[in-house]
Amino acid sequence: MIRGARFAYAALAWAFVIAIVLQVLFIGLGLFVGSENLELHRDFGWILHLAPLPILVAAALARAGRTRILQATALVVVIFFVPILAAVRSDLP
Repeated sequence: MIRGARFAYAALAWAFVIAIVLQVLFIGLGLFVGSENLELHRDFGWILHLAPLPILVAAALARAGRTRILQATALVVVIFFVPILAAVRSDLP
């Protein structure tokens, strides 16, 4: 079970890295191709908002060590606040 959890942890971590690259691509499309693509960036960002939770669970199940679990926890906290700050930005100057 630990071996499968380690594979899942590695796969989820790399999938998250790829998703971040896609998010940057989507904002680039919105800025340079057309503003109608900004919706794609925004919608994908809300999906990405919940993506670190399975990484945290997989890190705990894989017994990845205290440092990796704390890093996954920090990732969950940071990614949780990013879209909230973006939403608040439109309301506040």
